[in-house]
Amino acid sequence: MKNLITRFLLGAMVAILLPTVSLAESRVQASSFDDVTRIHANFQAIDALREAGVVVGYDDGNFGEDRPINRAEFLKIAMEIGDFEAKGSGCYSDVADEWFAGYVCAATEVGLVNGYADGSFKPGHTINFAEASKMIAKVFAIGEGETQGVWYESYVNALEERSAIPAQVDSFSAELTRAEMAEIVWRLKNGITYKVSNDMAGLRNGVAKVEVGGALQKFDSCSELTAYNRENAMSYRWGLDDFVMSSDSPVEESRNEGTGSAQPEDLGAGESAPSYSETNVQVQGVDEADMVKTDGEYIYYLKDDTVKVVRAYPADQMVELSEITFGDDAFWGTDMYLDGDKLVVLGSSWGNLIRPMDVAMMESSIMPYPGYYNSVTRILVFDISDKSNVSLWRELSYDGDYSESRKVDGTVYFVMNKWFNPYYVDTIEEEAGLPYVYDSSEAEVREVASCDAVTYMPGVIDVDNYLMVGALSLDDLDSEVDVEVLLGSSGDVYASRDNLYVASAKYHWDFSGSAGYEEETVIHKFALDGNSVEYKGVGSVPGVLLNQFSMDESEGYFRVATTTGDFWSDDNPSSNNVYVLNEDMNVVGRLEGVAMNERIYSVRFMGDVAYMVTFKNVDPFFVLDLSSPTSPRILGELKLPGYSDYLHPYKDNYVIGFGKDAVDPSAYDDWMWGDNFAWYQGMKVAMFDVTDLTDPKLLHSMVIGDRGTESALLSDHKALMFDEERGLMAFPISISTIPENIKNDPQTPGSAYGKTTFIGAHVYDVSVENGFSLRGAVTHLSDDFFAGGEDYYWFYDGMIERILYIGNYIYTVSDSIIQANNLSGLSFVKRVDFN
Repeated sequence: MKNLITRFLLGAMVAILLPTVSLAESRVQASSFDDVTRIHANFQAIDALREAGVVVGYDDGNFGEDRPINRAEFLKIAMEIGDFEAKGSGCYSDVADEWFAGYVCAATEVGLVNGYADGSFKPGHTINFAEASKMIAKVFAIGEGETQGVWYESYVNALEERSAIPAQVDSFSAELTRAEMAEIVWRLKNGITYKVSNDMAGLRNGVAKVEVGGALQKFDSCSELTAYNRENAMSYRWGLDDFVMSSDSPVEESRNEGTGSAQPEDLGAGESAPSYSETNVQVQGVDEADMVKTDGEYIYYLKDDTVKVVRAYPADQMVELSEITFGDDAFWGTDMYLDGDKLVVLGSSWGNLIRPMDVAMMESSIMPYPGYYNSVTRILVFDISDKSNVSLWRELSYDGDYSESRKVDGTVYFVMNKWFNPYYVDTIEEEAGLPYVYDSSEAEVREVASCDAVTYMPGVIDVDNYLMVGALSLDDLDSEVDVEVLLGSSGDVYASRDNLYVASAKYHWDFSGSAGYEEETVIHKFALDGNSVEYKGVGSVPGVLLNQFSMDESEGYFRVATTTGDFWSDDNPSSNNVYVLNEDMNVVGRLEGVAMNERIYSVRFMGDVAYMVTFKNVDPFFVLDLSSPTSPRILGELKLPGYSDYLHPYKDNYVIGFGKDAVDPSAYDDWMWGDNFAWYQGMKVAMFDVTDLTDPKLLHSMVIGDRGTESALLSDHKALMFDEERGLMAFPISISTIPENIKNDPQTPGSAYGKTTFIGAHVYDVSVENGFSLRGAVTHLSDDFFAGGEDYYWFYDGMIERILYIGNYIYTVSDSIIQANNLSGLSFVKRVDFN
């Protein structure tokens, strides 16, 4: 019977979506509809019909979701759903022998419809919700009980009980649209109860419900959650023609962001505590996890599957004290935090399961089976009060991948993402898809959250991911870990001291070749309050982010910079944009179309101002005014060769950019590739004077090496050591050099690479007056290496990854060595060799 109903429904859908006369020349089979995006309130219903092959769009690419349905069309639907035979003619004054006559006459005979008092049926009139509710309820044999009110009350109540009244239908007399009819039938056919439904009260009062971006919802049961996941999984499986790929201050003052210095605990009587550098972070007061941390006396280095504990100060007595191991060969530490006598290591363990895999999973014919790529996030808290005898304090293991984290005061906020196989979701047990956790403080395995605690935003679809954000108190390690679970996916993370934002890129692909793809970024907001985290809502903006620096929060507003399109495409050219969202994650301001045919290379928000660098063949350095959230605008612009990958605030009126220099293409390049690009060259460091925001100026710049020169700083801001008070800057660098005679030869193309001549770190004095002055260089490699006497392929062990200072010593960290040098002249002091 179920299959029979399904066939009737699909047949009926054709009647919903096809006109009453042949329109073969004006309709086209669409792979997606321009007017029905994935955040459209009725996307799932319409897309399910499209995937089943029963929906055809107009030749303009639209579905026409707002078009009304007339009484004849709707009646044909109802009759086919009920498997009624179309027969008869001439049953009304306006129903003779037209295509719909058999349906109208047969429906009248069995009591599905009645005509008007004047003897007409009015087949071309649109149908309102009350009339439609009676027809559809009769077809599904619901709502047949007695009613004490108006004639349609029992039918509407039946739809309300089944959450089948589209949220946007706001009255009994509302004309039903194509999208709304698809929604009603889809919900009833599939038992969909998790979507927002209007009710009798709303219809009486003429009030529609908010379907997308409104009140957050939680599932009523595991069966409802499972139904939601199964429906979305079906869209994922068969919807590849519209495939969505998710990609992965003073306290509040952002102008003072950056690395600072701190004071360690007392080192003992008679010794003064030296200042020391900290991780270069985006927002002051919000720590970011890293592979190296120091407290001003000890350095902790996360190396492979261990943490090296080194007593680093005084530098001439530097020694490795202990090695922390994790007891799991499959665990790979990603980064860590230092908090007093606690060290927190975060990372992932591959191929492990927190609980045994269901038998059904192991017997699945789908390969790879769901546990094959299983990843577990592990958070290990160590007691480091005794550096020579470090002990494990608490362990947490969660189903899913570790994404990112932040630490505010004594709380670590961590972000995870659990993927479940959409090809398998329709055969697993209802609770089996939920993420699980092992907590050593409880010594048990349990669900991270129950089904009715999982949050979702109606109308926002993530087909195969649970997004989890948790709060771990380091001040009370016995306290419960608060974790929010929602349907969504993780990507770049931004956090202030009050809120955390998780952005996820969505690419809506159209493999028909007509539309290419559209980019969208979905942003989830979480409130941070001590040891708790609360999901607050979601917003979306066109385009994709570059990285975490594309986001910022100020005065209750969230600002985000995106790039749309493809800067190599003429059909879908790129442009850059800034959007401002309010506390409810609604867009209230926008600046679009900045630097067409270029893409964003770096962004830095600083209070009411943002600095943006775009590039294709020149570097426009834009100054953006955000003082009015509803009206962001361009204040100033400076064009110069090259680009900046990272922007760092300096003093009150300066910004330092780290990136690459660039040269124009040669005549040969022009013949081969055109002239609308540039060849990047050596590393460029530039200081911009933004005292006059309308007229930014290049104050100082330097270029290091030639093409092939690289620095970890260009892709990881934590590789920068910067101390404004000392006027000190250092970063890792690998320098490539082209001999002067070759470089000066006009026949040498801009694409020519240099030979590696140095791998290590550069240390600079920085000032407004003098710009950048090289204090010296540090390397962990021997002179033989640079002379070509050592194997090139083994140099990775000696590549410096992090730089920090304690007192008057600078420490460089590579995979195999921690080395101390005097800050004054960079003379060698001591090293610890882990090999």
